Amino acid sequence: MPPLLPLFVYGTLRQGGRYHQPYLAGRFLSWQPATLSGRLFYEPREEYPCLLPGSGMARGEIYQLEPATAASTLARIDRLEEYLPDKETASLYLRREALAYREDGEEVKVWVYYWNGGRTGRPVPGNDYAGLLQRGWRKGGEE
Repeated sequence: MPPLLPLFVYGTLRQGGRYHQPYLAGRFLSWQPATLSGRLFYEPREEYPCLLPGSGMARGEIYQLEPATAASTLARIDRLEEYLPDKETASLYLRREALAYREDGEEVKVWVYYWNGGRTGRPVPGNDYAGLLQRGWRKGGEE
């Protein structure tokens, strides 16, 4: 069983994202804005971003999962992200421990899903996927 860590999300699982309601709503104790070292990319033909380790600070949110349902919540999100713990080479994303930073600068050890591949698509402006969506980007479209 994985350790009970908060979850850092940066894309469709964020507040207002299409997967927030079905996967996180009612399954966390608290959340807060945060950043995590890495670079966000998006593919204009897809509807989700990918995070790669690297320079820059990706904007996202930290969720303190409800302890009673944390394992099942992570398992559901593993399936969504196509993370296969027993067959990582076939995984779309990899769930890893990382350090995120709250707005007050405090470090928090979290789970995060990294893209399991090389750089793809375009850099997300401002390293903030929610900001990209607010500016009107949609599947198949341009910024």
